[in-house]
Amino acid sequence: GSRTVYVRSVCNSTNYNTPSANATKATTVYSVSLTKGTGISAVSGAGNYISGATVAIDATVSTGYTWSKWTQTSGGTQVSTTKAYSAAISSNWAYTANATVNALTFADKTITKTFSTSAQTETNGVNAASNGSGNYTYAITGGNSNNYFSLSGRNLTIAASTPANTTGYSITITATDSTTGATKAATYTIKINKADFTCTASASNYAYNGTVSTPSVNSNPGSGTATYYYNTSNSTSGGTAWSGLTNTTLAPGTYYVYASIPATSNYNGATCSTGSFTVSKGTCTAPTNVAIGTDGKVTWTASSTASSYQISIDNSTFTAATSGVDYKSTIIAATGSRTVYVRSVCNSTNYN
Repeated sequence: GSRTVYVRSVCNSTNYNTPSANATKATTVYSVSLTKGTGISAVSGAGNYISGATVAIDATVSTGYTWSKWTQTSGGTQVSTTKAYSAAISSNWAYTANATVNALTFADKTITKTFSTSAQTETNGVNAASNGSGNYTYAITGGNSNNYFSLSGRNLTIAASTPANTTGYSITITATDSTTGATKAATYTIKINKADFTCTASASNYAYNGTVSTPSVNSNPGSGTATYYYNTSNSTSGGTAWSGLTNTTLAPGTYYVYASIPATSNYNGATCSTGSFTVSKGTCTAPTNVAIGTDGKVTWTASSTASSYQISIDNSTFTAATSGVDYKSTIIAATGSRTVYVRSVCNSTNYN
């Protein structure tokens, strides 16, 4: 308020009446009151000042904010946009320091993983937000209706067996400044490629003209329909489709089987490594239903494996014969119980 200063002289009392009359000077004292607005951590320059004095005020802006302006505390009228403001005082000042919240920087991102039956965590897979206070939280705020994805801090976890999607899942992750409350959303594209796998084909040994074995593979995680091939060499190309194989297609020997498995929803296709199998010589089966007529003719039911037949009366000396052979003279060459022996003769390449 208004202030008056009084000044008087003090003289030698021997010679003067003392003290003198007062000389006066009136002045005005003004107050400066400063208020910290949002985002302002400190202000300086508050106090009382003589009219006309140059008053300097300043403010300290908190991290995560940007200086804005000084305003009148009552009414909000702008005073100055200069943070370190000074002026000659001619009235009371009641000013508020103001700051604005910084917009966060938080970038979009693409993450590429491979299909897995186990959960996968991308450590610090979420970009760090910036331009704020430095204290941030992160949350998935959109695009996660199947709950394939979860966050712990900046670590992004992809649930086990999340289906492959090479175009990518699009989710929204929002960063929040814990101090200023500022938020920024970013789009995360998560591509999951199909997985590779390895496999080996195998087939059991079988005998020529026997039952052809059924081939298999030791790994087929996507349950793709395997197509099998056999080969005369240890190669996964140039083979012949197993589906056309009969029990007499392959002569006795060693062969190789491999398989081709097409891509499925979560796995790439694969050509399975070869496995060897052996076709052994088949059993040369004997004729059946041997019969001896009273006329001495011997007949029998043919064997499916025979190329010819032999006949004997002593199971030692055999001669070539066909069913219906006249064997009377040999049979009646002796009296008593007589046994006729008939055996098949097979291709020695394919049969024992």
